[in-house]
Amino acid sequence: MRKSNGGERLGVDGFTLIELMIVVAIIGILAAIAIPNFRSYQLKVKRGELSLNLKAIYMAEQSFQVEKDTFKALSCSPRAVAVLSSTRVAWQDNGGFISLGWQPSGELYGAYQATVVGTGVITAEARSDVDGNGSTARATFFVDNSAPATNTGVALLSPASFY
Repeated sequence: MRKSNGGERLGVDGFTLIELMIVVAIIGILAAIAIPNFRSYQLKVKRGELSLNLKAIYMAEQSFQVEKDTFKALSCSPRAVAVLSSTRVAWQDNGGFISLGWQPSGELYGAYQATVVGTGVITAEARSDVDGNGSTARATFFVDNSAPATNTGVALLSPASFY
């Protein structure tokens, strides 16, 4: 605040350049802390969608097997695994999911499929390029009711954990 020679206030108020620079620095520090945390929460949500939908597909396969005495092989839906991206896409049943009575609501990050490996053995898979970098390091979840002994570096969901 400036004063005239007579001691009166001239009415010029504001922040100094130093004060503004301090505020900008504080905001920058907060952003540097918050953005990586936000990104990790975002990836966690995308991965969560995959495991939840895979659990629902597995449960639908179990019901189908009880009713029809066989599992149903399902082609990759809503898109091919080779063209996965980190953006959401509308559901499109390319592989017979409707015959299981399973259909997700809304748009999805991942692609889902199921393979009948042998008599009474089903392997369901969910994949997504959750981080959007287009690399082969994608979030992949398998469920295999044959109690596999090894895990090849992907998340393996136990069928027993679905109940």
